[in-house]
Amino acid sequence: MALTPPPHTTTEDEQQHINNNNGCHMNLAISPNCTGEPQANLSAVINHYVHTLNHFNLRNLGYPTNQNFNYDALAPLLQFHLNNAGDPFVGSSFRLNSTSFEVSVLDWFANLWDIQKNKYWGY
Repeated sequence: MALTPPPHTTTEDEQQHINNNNGCHMNLAISPNCTGEPQANLSAVINHYVHTLNHFNLRNLGYPTNQNFNYDALAPLLQFHLNNAGDPFVGSSFRLNSTSFEVSVLDWFANLWDIQKNKYWGY
């Protein structure tokens, strides 16, 4: 079954916005007119956006991204606003941070590339 982009009629304001942005327009569900949806509409907006992204994902060529990844294992983490600001080796007073994961990832790559412990750091 071929996916087609959701139907969309360009308004005068949207056309002006497109013209002001060098003609760039992807027809995504989220637009400048989306200024906060009530909960009842939010699901429809997200579903429309997912449908649009799936359509373009099938035609994604040339940009170096891997779309064949299952993020289900990370789903439990999406309920938290995590912060990884600062040096992961020093710690943070903000307890909802991802520094332990960042250090684990750094350690894994350092081991892979045989980098000594004191010769690498986080972002």
